[in-house]
Parts: sequence; C-alpha cells; structure tokens
Amino acid sequence: MSDSDDRARRSKRDDGLALIALLLGAALAYQGRHIPIELGAGIALGLGGALLAVRGGRPIEGRGWLVCALLVGAGALLACGVLAFFQEWDAGQWLADGPQSATAPASLRELYRTVAGLRVVGLAGSLIFLLGAIVNRMRTDEGEPQKEKGPD
Repeated sequence: MSDSDDRARRSKRDDGLALIALLLGAALAYQGRHIPIELGAGIALGLGGALLAVRGGRPIEGRGWLVCALLVGAGALLACGVLAFFQEWDAGQWLADGPQSATAPASLRELYRTVAGLRVVGLAGSLIFLLGAIVNRMRTDEGEPQKEKGPD
C-alpha cells in the first residue's frame, strides 16, 4: 500500500470522527436541552467536532485520546438519559403501588446520585474532547504554535 493511500484512509477516518462528534453533540444537546450540564456537554462535543472538521488537510494528532474522550462523554450522557428514563418509570411504579415500601425512596435517591455523577463524567469527557480539538486546530504542520500576524 502506498503512502498516499494510507493518508487518504487516515483522512477519511479523521473526517468520520469529526462528523460523528458533530452529530452526537447535536443529538446530546437536544436530548439535554432542559438540563444545563447536559446541554453544555452536547455543545462541547458538537463544537469539538466542528473544529476537527475545519482542520484542513492535516491529520488529527492524538486520535486515540479523542476517540476515548468521545466515547466517555457520549457514553456517559447516553447512560444518563437511559437511567433518567428508568428513574421516572420506577417513581411511577412506586407511586402507583402506594408508599408501602421504605426501600423505594432510597433506590430513587441512589439513581438520582448516579445520574448526577454520569452528567459530570459526560461533561468532563466532552470538554476533554473539545480541548483536544482546539489543540489540533491551533497546531501547525511543524508542531509549533501559530503566531498571530499583526499589522506590519
């Protein structure tokens, strides 16, 4: 396989990562539009995907770390959505049966704490992804930071 084929394949994977992050960020921001921490995490993922999409012809550096941050951020927010749905269902079942059990409020409290923790993990993963995208956008091909051009 030639070097140009390898670069073309890597470029497609990099573009795919940017597109997936952009779409997941938009979907997660819409899902969490009523909860500011989920909205912020979705916007961070989407913005990171947009920054990776406009990187030019340069390959993404640290792709494995970005994929890991994307999986952690998106996975935590998706799990948060599933657990929040289950929490609503569990509360509905408890209210329908009547307050006969003292363990139901404790289990709801544990679910609430788990969902809150997952929101924080999702935000952290999304912000790490955004930081990686910013670093990729700011770097030059030589690995030196870009210098701002001022008026001469």
